[in-house]
Amino acid sequence: MSDTNGGKVFVVKNWHIMLTLLLWAFTAIASYATLQSRTDQNTRDIERIRQDQVTREEFKEFHDDIIRRLDRIESKVDRERVLRDLH
Repeated sequence: MSDTNGGKVFVVKNWHIMLTLLLWAFTAIASYATLQSRTDQNTRDIERIRQDQVTREEFKEFHDDIIRRLDRIESKVDRERVLRDLH
C-alpha cells in the first residue's frame, strides 16, 4: 500500500483504498453524531411528554369540576323551564 523512497517520501499506490477508508470513517463519525443528536432530542421529547401527562388525581379533579359545572347549568335550565311554564 505504501512505499518509502529513500526514507523521505511516502507514496500511496492505492489511493482509492485510502479515499474509501477516509470516506468510511467520515460516514461513521457523521452517523454517530446524528445518532447522539437524535437521542438527545428524544430524551427531551420524553421528558416534555412526562410533564404534560395528567395524574389520576388531577383527572379526577377535572372530572368532578366538569360534573359540578354541568349540574349547575342543568339546574339553571330547569329553573328557567319552571319559570317559563308558570308564566
